[in-house]
Amino acid sequence: MIRAALGQMNTSSVQRRLYGTKPIDRRSPLAKTTGSLLKAFASDLRIMTERGVRTEVRGTQKVPGYKPTKFDRTILLWSGRFKNEKDIPAIVSFEMLNASRNRARVKTCYIMIGLTILASFAMIASGKQAAERHESLASWNRAKKARWKEEAMREQEAAVAIPVGKSR
Repeated sequence: MIRAALGQMNTSSVQRRLYGTKPIDRRSPLAKTTGSLLKAFASDLRIMTERGVRTEVRGTQKVPGYKPTKFDRTILLWSGRFKNEKDIPAIVSFEMLNASRNRARVKTCYIMIGLTILASFAMIASGKQAAERHESLASWNRAKKARWKEEAMREQEAAVAIPVGKSR
């Protein structure tokens, strides 16, 4: 079907139908820069295929990646990405660091869930022991209020006794 379409229409209309865009005019400055970018990209690919990995960095180009901090290195180790700190390269890709951060985040959540469950069982056990001793919040509050009442009575008696002692 495409061959039949190519025979009936010129290439620009075929491009418009297939890609939904207009072709770039060869005389425009955008076409010239795009062409030079494509040539540079092709030469980069050639360098990468000839040498394995490109080592030199030109002008404004940077090696894609991130230099991990001490904390990032700890996360990379803890997430299981690397076995030793010596195995971690000087520059790590963003995707690798993001994946290890997500894995560490999930592990931390699981640890917090486990600690919450353990704490709830500990509170249940301590509550049962308090119930065996017949201790409750209501009894503690009653005892505390009784102490406050006794202290208030003592203060009142002391306040009444002071003026009588001074007048003599």
